Amino acid sequence: MTQIISDSLPEVRRAGRTGGRNDAASGPASPRMSSRSEADAAAGMAPACQFINGTFTPGSGGDSIDVVNPATGETITAVAAGTAEDVNSAVAAARAAQPAWGAMTPREHSEILHQVADRLEANALDLARLESLNTGKPPAVAEDDVSSAVDTFRFMAGAGRTMTSLAAADYAAGHTSVILREPLGVVGVITPWNYPLLMAAWKLAPILAAGNTVVLKPSEQTPLTTLKLAELITDIVPAGVVNIVTGYGDPVGSRLSAHPDVALVALTGSVGSGSAVAAAAAPRASGCIWSSEAKLRSWSSPMQT
Repeated sequence: MTQIISDSLPEVRRAGRTGGRNDAASGPASPRMSSRSEADAAAGMAPACQFINGTFTPGSGGDSIDVVNPATGETITAVAAGTAEDVNSAVAAARAAQPAWGAMTPREHSEILHQVADRLEANALDLARLESLNTGKPPAVAEDDVSSAVDTFRFMAGAGRTMTSLAAADYAAGHTSVILREPLGVVGVITPWNYPLLMAAWKLAPILAAGNTVVLKPSEQTPLTTLKLAELITDIVPAGVVNIVTGYGDPVGSRLSAHPDVALVALTGSVGSGSAVAAAAAPRASGCIWSSEAKLRSWSSPMQT
């Protein structure tokens, strides 16, 4: 699998827009959400649990992490503080689900990703409200993030059906060479606090389109739309294909990076986080894709063969 990571922030892609939206198409920027809108967003939250093997579960630990609205400083909810055992359970579920998922045709993957996009689009208002509540973004910016997430799944639904490779040929006498693209297996994903839903989409869509399964750790500060995404796609994506484990970098991120059954780790985060993930993955020669917070570098190690 090949993943391309942009070296520009989402705002750069929106050159010429004001307030995160196209004013000519959408009119004046939306005002800050009312208390009623905030209440609606909170009411629409997914269970604040781990999402493993298609179901929400409290996980193995009893601790929790407060999730705060940065605009007000108020606690929105508390999510489970994941453990290394939670990661082990999620990776086991992803590994068990991968052979059947990887055996599907590009058409089947494409149809499922289109269904995911349709479901997100149908719930765009609720997702935008929740994203604004959890990140403190203006509603118009959150709405644009949701729209971009929908477009990401639609794009990869098509791109997954158009992958090409070098032609088969007899490059050595008496031997026919063929390049066959195969899924890596289980991919670990670590996403940042600032674009939780959009970054999840950027990672999930290409990984799933290529036939891999996923264990995703969202930022402990902004996990709510990622959990909502999992809830929305439960009846679309087979159990175990997408797993979400909430918690701190240590132990969740560190265990995910070092797990022997994780073939690749994709991270968007700080220089410190990228260095820690690379160090954890290096002893088992697993691949890493890292996009730093400075948005000035992308780095990858050789992928597992």
